[in-house]
Amino acid sequence: MFKTEIIRCEIADHIAVVTMDNPPVNAQDQQFHEEMMLVFDTISDMDDVRVAVLTGAGKIFSAGANIKNKAGEERGPGDAWQHNRRARECFHSIMECRKPVIAA
Repeated sequence: MFKTEIIRCEIADHIAVVTMDNPPVNAQDQQFHEEMMLVFDTISDMDDVRVAVLTGAGKIFSAGANIKNKAGEERGPGDAWQHNRRARECFHSIMECRKPVIAA
């Protein structure tokens, strides 16, 4: 098992269960994206993992972008592009994982 602040990963019987744990609705922000990339890049390199299951803690899988953190936030030139690039790279880390990924 390994855990970042928001994402935790438990490995048993060659199955990596990746849990998004960002209460109350597993909202996604910069930290979420960075941790998700780290976890899936790590899983890709693990020989003892054959499949990954992505799930959300609580009642909601993920509500999507954390809009509460964005309200009233000062934005500079290029910030939106950087955010979109990070989000895209996060999802690419899941899609390009060398193990099959099941969202449940």
